[in-house]
Amino acid sequence: ALNGYSLTIGEVQNGQFNVYLIPETLAVTRFGSARVGERVNLEVDPHTQAIVDTVERYLAAQPKD
Repeated sequence: ALNGYSLTIGEVQNGQFNVYLIPETLAVTRFGSARVGERVNLEVDPHTQAIVDTVERYLAAQPKD
């Protein structure tokens, strides 16, 4: 979540990510007025993080070609 609003990550590249915002989300949040460098509160869902950690461990344990 960003600033308490649940969002879905759109893309991740080079250590950065983006989200896709629909007009309704922009209308009911301050995201439309956010500025580059402005601080935001980022929360990672613990269930999602557990899945990511498990998949990373699994992939790291696979034999290399």
